[in-house]
Amino acid sequence: MPDNPGIPPHQRFAHFAMATEFELLVADVPAEDASGLAVEVFNEIDRLERELSRFLEGSDIFRINRTKCGDKVRVGPEAFECLRQALQVTKLTRGAFDVTFGSAPQNHSPQTRRDLLSLDETDFSVEVRASGVQVDLGGIGKGFALDWVGDILEDWEMTHCLVQSGGSSILALDPPEGHAGWPVGVGEGPTRRVHLLRRQALCASGTEVKGEHIVDARQSGQGRQCLKTWVLADQAGWADALSTAFMLMRPEEVKTLCAGSDGVAAALSLAASDPEHSEGLLTYGDWPPTVTDG
Repeated sequence: MPDNPGIPPHQRFAHFAMATEFELLVADVPAEDASGLAVEVFNEIDRLERELSRFLEGSDIFRINRTKCGDKVRVGPEAFECLRQALQVTKLTRGAFDVTFGSAPQNHSPQTRRDLLSLDETDFSVEVRASGVQVDLGGIGKGFALDWVGDILEDWEMTHCLVQSGGSSILALDPPEGHAGWPVGVGEGPTRRVHLLRRQALCASGTEVKGEHIVDARQSGQGRQCLKTWVLADQAGWADALSTAFMLMRPEEVKTLCAGSDGVAAALSLAASDPEHSEGLLTYGDWPPTVTDG
């Protein structure tokens, strides 16, 4: 992702941030303008990292993680919106996605974990409602950053672009002139297919790079269900978070969620031990047609 063979003409720029490589692909823009655009986009991603990282002293998330129970901390619009989306996904997935998974899990039931943070949009404040709350936006922050810079590209009317993070999170705006979409690969080996992405996000989660890093914070959670997941959605933040949650959810749960959510589709590569689905990909929602084999 993206799939290099057959990719339309473009200029590529890369930048390291948020512990991974971000890429900006720009088409139908003079080289000098594209270069300047890349500088602005990457500067904005760096700024977002300074607000969303739990490791950087003084960031909004750093301050939340050091706030006492019952106290409030005011944050910027970026951190507030990212947290708002994260809590929405937590509710939608019944706790399979949880940015507070590192918070003293023995003291919080799945229900109370959803109430560890309270957001007040009147003053962009976050109330910490338990002791030892720790927020980690690693499962949504990169996708959120893609959405944020995507909105900036829209404002600048520079939309023949694709932005991606770490090869696993992609936001495609308009494709180059004369092309139906940006080609992206989904699946691996014999299951690999290429789809055209346009005004949509595609994010993947798996264990092949970081190992078993996806934590199930639910006390009754059944643990990892999939080898890898891919999620299509209108926003990269949602796709990023859902791809993580779907690693832990049963296929029937994923199917139900996709059926009830506009614009969300998923492909699952199940564990080899699964007795019913040992080969291929399961797809749910309005999954796009294959344009060519990988």
